Amino acid sequence: MKLFGKYLKDRAKFIFLLLVLCTFFAAFYSLAKMPENLIIYGISICLVLCLIWGAVDFKHWYTKIRKLKIAQEQILLSIENLPECDGEVEKEYQELIRLSHEGRIALQNQSELKFSEALDYFTIWAHQVKTPISAIHLLMDTGDGEYSPELREEVMKIEQYVEMLLFYLRLDSDYSDYVLKSYELDGIIKQAVRKYSKQFIRKKISLKYEGTELSTVTDEKWLLFVICQILDNALKYTPSGSISISTKGDSLIIADTGIGIAPEDLPRVFQKGYTGYNGRYDRKSTGIGLYICKRVLNKLGHEIEIKSELKKGTEVIITFKNEKKELPYE
Repeated sequence: MKLFGKYLKDRAKFIFLLLVLCTFFAAFYSLAKMPENLIIYGISICLVLCLIWGAVDFKHWYTKIRKLKIAQEQILLSIENLPECDGEVEKEYQELIRLSHEGRIALQNQSELKFSEALDYFTIWAHQVKTPISAIHLLMDTGDGEYSPELREEVMKIEQYVEMLLFYLRLDSDYSDYVLKSYELDGIIKQAVRKYSKQFIRKKISLKYEGTELSTVTDEKWLLFVICQILDNALKYTPSGSISISTKGDSLIIADTGIGIAPEDLPRVFQKGYTGYNGRYDRKSTGIGLYICKRVLNKLGHEIEIKSELKKGTEVIITFKNEKKELPYE
């Protein structure tokens, strides 16, 4: 009924013209003193013919509307499904749509080319930077000089920022960098803990972790990045105390006794570039780490939640939803 109302609105001018003509001819024949039954008969025939024409026209109009609805859903891919034109005005409109579509495709291709070139450049740059970073690590491990733990930590930060850049660039890349397999979570966690073991010792932060038998379908490299990022945040914002790693059901829980997160900041911690209270605590915070973690876990089919209380600590919960994923690689 709503669609029929739209049809009547579209044909309002034509329907008004028919009513005016019928009224005009009725008045004209009445003034000509023609028999009343002939006037009614003539008007009746005109109305029947108009109803037949209206039914045919409504079907044609309805078919065109359906095709336009389908074309709207596919307009980003193609404009081939547009309905046939009924006149010159519609032809001009479709030509305008075609030119607009071609212009959009050209701009999209140009944008994708620039993004691809930038991605290639930064990827090469990041890999090149990792070479001297590895050399610095090697020199500090095998050299004769004494290197402070702070220096080692700063080099590690540089390495982490480079890795963050690479992961950030790959988030929206056209190619898939995910290899899903069934992994023992314990092995991935131990890699992350081993990476930050010296920071635990230097900051005198105790680690509470007894291992887990939980397994999940995930990508090892991407999940390791997420766990490392969470551990890095926990160490950064825990001046003293402890960090615990545990599991509950299908969830991994990383909790610390650090400075916590302000209640007004909690709903926005996964927003790109948002730093909040902790950003004022650590002026070097970029607000990009948790944003990447959220995006990565969404792609892997996992969920992340943060619970925190200011000056009491933070709890990060990663829940693994294995039933949502397939195993493309075994």
